[in-house]
Amino acid sequence: MRKKVILLVLSILVVLAIAVPRIPWISAGLREIVVPEMEEATGKKVSIEKISLNLFPLFIEAKGVRVYDEGGALVDAKRVKGYIDIGGIFGRRISIHRLALFEPAVNIERVKLEDVIRHVRAYLEKEKKPAFKVKINVVEVIKGRIFFRDEAAKSSVELRELSGEFITGEKQRLVVQIKGFGLEKEGWPKIVSDIEAAAVLKEDELEVKRLEIESFGSKLTGEGTYSRGKGTLKTNLALIVDSVKRLLNLKERGEGRISVKGEIRMGSEERKKEGGKGISLPDLRTVVLDLKVSGELYIQTLMELLKVKDRIEGFVNLQGEISGPLSDIKGKAKARLQKGNLYGVDIDSLTCDILYADKVMQFENGSAFLYNGKGRAEAAIHLPVVDFYSLHVRVESV
Repeated sequence: MRKKVILLVLSILVVLAIAVPRIPWISAGLREIVVPEMEEATGKKVSIEKISLNLFPLFIEAKGVRVYDEGGALVDAKRVKGYIDIGGIFGRRISIHRLALFEPAVNIERVKLEDVIRHVRAYLEKEKKPAFKVKINVVEVIKGRIFFRDEAAKSSVELRELSGEFITGEKQRLVVQIKGFGLEKEGWPKIVSDIEAAAVLKEDELEVKRLEIESFGSKLTGEGTYSRGKGTLKTNLALIVDSVKRLLNLKERGEGRISVKGEIRMGSEERKKEGGKGISLPDLRTVVLDLKVSGELYIQTLMELLKVKDRIEGFVNLQGEISGPLSDIKGKAKARLQKGNLYGVDIDSLTCDILYADKVMQFENGSAFLYNGKGRAEAAIHLPVVDFYSLHVRVESV
């Protein structure tokens, strides 16, 4: 008898699991509950093609979710799926273990985004009775696309093939992968890259576990922490000069590689003590560089980037460092120039010290081979606007 009861219960559960998702009035009823709430929360029109309820495992799935206005769709998701725990339903608590958004497409302007944010804030502040507390543990995005425009700033940002997940809680975790990041702004070259990042967010601290940005073969990796206006980012940049040439549409030779390793520090102890709760944006005036630089490149490519039209040419090997705050960057390096030309003077090879401070780049202690002889050479150039330069060459033997 007991076996028959168990078999009967299992049969009923199986029938319910199969039949419930197919009952039309359940889909219509869920739409009547969800759509008005979403419209009130966003201030926009909302449509959902179909909503179904699955019992085993328990989840709600919505297909064809659109948020739109008179200008067209702002958000369009093929599917939205939420795995639900109703264990706390009598205490007016519902937990969503995982909320998955499949191929969501967001196309929105800054003004409309700000309007949606205002409506959502007002909706959340409004008291409703009876009210359920809804907790979402994990939000997952699969193959999303975001296109954001700011007409005032004359710029746009596009994220393609965006995938990742956000884990809520005391230690919030974010993992994101973007296969196509694009930034366009009037007067700027178009910036394109792939991005991968993993971070942990606390109440007043951001810990970047992994950051990788790749563009045209060049790659930046980093990790660090940031809290209350103060932080450190350890970074490693492997820069292929040709990627800069392609990005900025430069014409000069693109051979060469540059390696940059070190730390970027932000903020001060005083600013950290001032800060309250939450993560505030860093003050760029407090950013300090401490970087080691090495590599090789054609110096005329650098001069083209700096818009220097004077004749400065040659293949340079260098090793040095960049340090100081952004407002007063200083640099020094040991360099060797081969088959070059400085302001019309042909040079077979030149070893020298390069110093940069107060917007002046100086070439000192130059020992050169030129015109089949030896000589000493020194030069200085004002950057980024070349309003003066100087060159001193002393030939010892020709």
